Parts: sequence; structure tokens; C-alpha cells
Amino acid sequence: MQTYQQNGVLTNTEVALLLKISPSTAGKYITQWELERNQVLPRRGTIHDMGPSLTHKRIIIHKLFIEQHTVERVARDTNHSFQAIQNYIGTFRQVLLCRRKAMTTDEIAFAIKRTPRLVKEYEAIINHYGQTSHVLNKLLDFQPKVK
Repeated sequence: MQTYQQNGVLTNTEVALLLKISPSTAGKYITQWELERNQVLPRRGTIHDMGPSLTHKRIIIHKLFIEQHTVERVARDTNHSFQAIQNYIGTFRQVLLCRRKAMTTDEIAFAIKRTPRLVKEYEAIINHYGQTSHVLNKLLDFQPKVK
């Protein structure tokens, strides 16, 4: 958090070097911290939407649709821009609609012009909430607005 407050971001590997632990151990600690607090640590992967960071997408969806927070608050809480949140929700909708049409991961990736790895991340969130969950139905109707 201190690095981010000073307009910087660290990778998991840099955090691991600072703490003198392995990058995989640092990743486990970070994931545990984020899940326990339902908050995203500002890291290079989460701020710049790079790498295999999955938790921020799930946390954003949880905060918007389960906790019913405003987009403005979720953006502030997760250190994401309004545009990034719109992008996550838009991509999530595309994946969800394709999944409901029984498309495969590769077919979805081709159709929405995203990587199969990214599609799998969204599919994991869909599986987390269940195919017919009210959360997913809310997401399909969601139109983000800043208050």
C-alpha cells in the first residue's frame, strides 16, 4: 500500500525479494490477504490488468452485485478506474452469454477476441457463483453509473 500511495506499484516477484521469500509464497500470502479482506492490494498485475491476477475481477463483481456498492466506491476500494470496471463487466457479460449458448472456451475466446486464459478466468467466476445465480442475472442487466 505504501508504494502505491507514493505513485508506484510492485510485482509479486519484487515483493518476494523485499521479504526474502519465494514469489509463489508471496503470491499465496497476497491472495490470502485479499480474500480475507475482500480488498485488492495495488500491485502491477492488478493496477495494469496484467498477468494471472483473478481475484480483483471476482472482488469487483462481489462488491458490485453482492454488497451492492456503487461503481465509484468499488473503483476506489479496488484501485481501478471506472473504465477498467466497465471493461471487466463487459467482458464478463460476453463470456457469460457465450457460455449460456454452450460455446467452448476456445469458441468464446475467438468470438470475443480474448485469450483462452482470460476466458477461463471469467469462467472460474461463473462457476463460483453458479450458472443460474441471481448474481449473474443482475450482471447481465447492469448499467454502470457513477454517483
